[in-house]
Amino acid sequence: MAGQDLRFGRFAVDAERKLLLENGKPVAVGARGVALLEALLRAGGKPVSKSELMDIAWPGQTVEESNLSVQIAGLRKVLRVNASGDDWIATIARVGYRFQADTGRKENDPTETGRPAEREMTKPSLAVMAFANLSSDPEQAFFADGMTEDIIGALSRIGELFVVSRSTSFALKGQAMPPREAAAQLGVRYVLEGSVRPSAKRVRVTAQLTDCRSGATVWADRYESAAEDIFDMQDTITHDIAQALHVTLSMGEAGRLWEGQTKNLRAWEKAILGSQAFHRYSKADADDARRLLEEAVAIDPTFYGAIGFLGIVHYWEARYIMSIERAHAIAQAQACADKMETADPSLSQLFTLKSCIAFLQGQHDEAIRLGAVSVSRSPSDSRANGFLGMFQMYAGELLDAQVSMQLASRHSPIRQTYLYYYPALIHMWLGHHDKALELALENSRLQLNEGYTQACLAAVHMFRGETGDAKRAVSSLLDTTPQFSCANIRYSELYRDPSQRDRLVEALRAAGLPD
Repeated sequence: MAGQDLRFGRFAVDAERKLLLENGKPVAVGARGVALLEALLRAGGKPVSKSELMDIAWPGQTVEESNLSVQIAGLRKVLRVNASGDDWIATIARVGYRFQADTGRKENDPTETGRPAEREMTKPSLAVMAFANLSSDPEQAFFADGMTEDIIGALSRIGELFVVSRSTSFALKGQAMPPREAAAQLGVRYVLEGSVRPSAKRVRVTAQLTDCRSGATVWADRYESAAEDIFDMQDTITHDIAQALHVTLSMGEAGRLWEGQTKNLRAWEKAILGSQAFHRYSKADADDARRLLEEAVAIDPTFYGAIGFLGIVHYWEARYIMSIERAHAIAQAQACADKMETADPSLSQLFTLKSCIAFLQGQHDEAIRLGAVSVSRSPSDSRANGFLGMFQMYAGELLDAQVSMQLASRHSPIRQTYLYYYPALIHMWLGHHDKALELALENSRLQLNEGYTQACLAAVHMFRGETGDAKRAVSSLLDTTPQFSCANIRYSELYRDPSQRDRLVEALRAAGLPD
C-alpha cells in the first residue's frame, strides 16, 4: 500500500508527520499508535504478529505484550467501528492483529438509540448501580456498598466486558433512575441493579440485569447465605452475570476475579470502610483509611487487596502531604509491594502499586511500563487507565496520555475531578488553550475549594495571556487554601523534564501564588 493510499473511512495516516487524521484534522494518537496503524494498513489485510508490531513501536527495546494491548485498545477507542459495525483492527488469536476493511453492511443510524457512545462498543457494556441497603440499620449501608465495589472490581478484570467505574456508579447512588435512563446517561447497553439485606448471621441479595436497548430483563436471581459466605456468593453472582452476557472467562481471568480478596468478614468490613474514607481525598480521611486498612491487614495478613490499597494510600501521602517524609512514605509503600510480590508476583494490584512507586522515584518509563501491565489485566479499571495517562503526561508523552485519559473517562462517564485536571494540563501543554480552559473551568466548578484545581485554572489563564483571570483564580485559591504555594507544585508535579515544572511554577508565581 503506497503512502498516499493510507486512507480508510473518514481517516488517513500521514506517515511522514506521524499523524492520524480524521476528516483532515489531527486526532490524539501517539507516535507509537500511528506507527502500529501504519504497519497494519501496509499489511493489506494480512495478520501482523505481535512481535513484529512490538519491534515497530518499540525498536531496540524489550517490552511486555501488555504495552501493545494498551496501544491497540487506544486505537480502537479512537477509530470506533467501521460501517459494517466491526472493529477496524481485528485480533487474530495466538498470532497478532490485522486491519479489516468494510464489508459494506449498512451502519446503524446513530440516532436510533440516542446513545452514540454505546453504539461504538463492540463488547457488552455494563453499569453496576450501587446496591440498595434493605437493612433497617442505615449503618449497614457499607455492606451493600462493599458488595457493589467488589462485583465492579471483579467484572472489570474480564477483558470481553466494558464496565463503568466505581466512582460513576456511586455518583448515581440514591437516585431513583430507571435503567434505560441510567444506560443512556452512561453510554452502556446493560444495567445491573440489586439490593442487599444483611442481618446478624444471614445475607440476602437480589440482582437483576436489564438490556436497556430492548427493555428486557436478561437475568434475575435471589441469593442467600450465611454472612461469612458472602464471598462465595459474590463469585457466583459474577459468573452468573458473565454467563447471562454470553461471555466466556479465560483461565487467567477466572483466576484473577477475586485475587487478593479475604475470606474474613471483619477484615473485609474494615477494608470497605477504609476505601470509603480514602475516596474523600483529604489528609484526615487518608489517616482514617490508613488506620482501617492496617486493621484489616492485622486481622488477615494475607488480605493482599487491602495491602495493595494501603500502599496506594502511602503513595498518595508521599505525593501530596509535605509534612510526611517522602522517603519514609515510599518505603512503606514498597513494603506493601514486597509483601504482595512475595505472595504472588502476578497480582494486578501489585502492578498498579509498583507503577506508582516508580513514578515517585522519577522512573517514568518504568511507571508507564508497569501501568500498561495494570491496564491490560484490568481493562475496565478507570483508575488504572488514569494512572497510566498521568504517568505519560509527566513523561512528556502527551498524545499517548490523551488516549489513556480518554479511555479512563469512557469508563467513568460521570468524571472524577482528576479526569478534568490532567486532561486540562495535557491540552495546555499541547497548546490547545480553548479546550484546556473548558476542562479547567469544569474542574473548578466540581471542586471549587481545592488548591490544585484553582492552580490549574490559573496556569491555563496565564498560558492564554489572561493575567487578570489568572490572578483572580489564585486569589480564590488563597481564600480557601491559604497554606497552598508554589512549593506544593514543585513537590507534587513530578515532570520528567524539570523545565516543564519550572514553567508551571513561574506562571503561577506571576499570577500571585506565593513562593
